[in-house]
Amino acid sequence: MILSDLQLSKLSQNHEITVSIDQDLARYNSFRLKSSGDLISVKSLKALRDVVHFFKSERISYRVIGQGSNLVLPETSNWVYLKLELPLASNILNEPQIEYNLPASVQLSLLTQHALKFGLSGWEVFTGIPASLGGAVAMNAGTNLGEIGNIIIDIQVLKSDGEMYSHTKTPASFSYRRNNFLHNGDIIHSVRIKHFGIDSEIPKKIRDYQALRKKTQPLNIPTCGCVFKNRKVVEQGEEKIIRAGQLIDLVGLKGRSVNQLQISHVHANFFENLGRATKEDFLTLVQIVNDEVQSKYGFKFDMEVEVW
Repeated sequence: MILSDLQLSKLSQNHEITVSIDQDLARYNSFRLKSSGDLISVKSLKALRDVVHFFKSERISYRVIGQGSNLVLPETSNWVYLKLELPLASNILNEPQIEYNLPASVQLSLLTQHALKFGLSGWEVFTGIPASLGGAVAMNAGTNLGEIGNIIIDIQVLKSDGEMYSHTKTPASFSYRRNNFLHNGDIIHSVRIKHFGIDSEIPKKIRDYQALRKKTQPLNIPTCGCVFKNRKVVEQGEEKIIRAGQLIDLVGLKGRSVNQLQISHVHANFFENLGRATKEDFLTLVQIVNDEVQSKYGFKFDMEVEVW
C-alpha cells in the first residue's frame, strides 16, 4: 500500500477518480503475472490533471498501465498505477473522417472494427494488437503490416507538472518499437491520427492477418506479446531481419519452462503464463534464452516488452 488513509480520502472526493488499494493487477495486464498495487483510474482530463498535481505535491511516483499488453509487472511496487478511462465521443466512429482526435485510452480493437467497416488504409498495421492507443503510440507498436507511427499526426501530452504540450510527429519521433519524444512522467492524453484513403482491399487484409495470428500465435493463453525485438543486421550491404522467434526455435528452446512460465510451442517469441508466474520467472527465462543465443551466435536480443 503506497497511499495513506488521508491521501485516499483526498482523492476519493472527486467522482471522476476511482482508487483501488492493493488491487490484484492480473486482470489489468495481458500476461496475468502475479502482481498487486494501488490503482487510480481517471475519467477526464481535469481529473487527470488533479491526480498529477496531487502526485507532485505528495511526492508520489506513478506509472500509466494502459491496457497492460506489453508489460511485465513486479509482484509489488513503490509507485501507484494510473489508468485512463477517458470518454470517446459517441459519433466519432460512425463514418470515415479525414483525421481522428482520439483519447489515449481507446482500444485498438475498436479502431480495427472501424477500419474493417470502412476500409481505412494504414489502420491495418495494428491489427490484433491488444493495446490502448496511448500505449501503442508510446512503443510505436506494429505488426508485419507496419507501425502505428506512420499514421500519427500529433500527440497531446500531459507533463508531470500538469502542463499540456503537443508533439507534432517528425521523422525522428519514432524508431523501431519506441518513441523518441516522451520524458519521464509524461502521459499521453490524446492522439490525432490519419489514414491513407479508402481501400476496398483493407478488410480482406485485416481478416487475413487475423487468421494468420490465430494460426501462428498463442492467442488463448496469457502472454505479454513478443518478448524480444527482431534483430536487424547488414550482410554484404543488405539489411536483413533476424526474427527472434525463429532463432529461439532453432536453438531448441521451444517448450522450455521456469516454474509456470513456458516458451510457447506455437511461437517461440511468446512466453506463456500457465498459472501464476512472476516477474522473476520471466527474467530467469529471458536469461536462459539470451545465454543460449549468445553462446551460439555471439549476441543477445534486445527486449520488446517493457519490464517494470
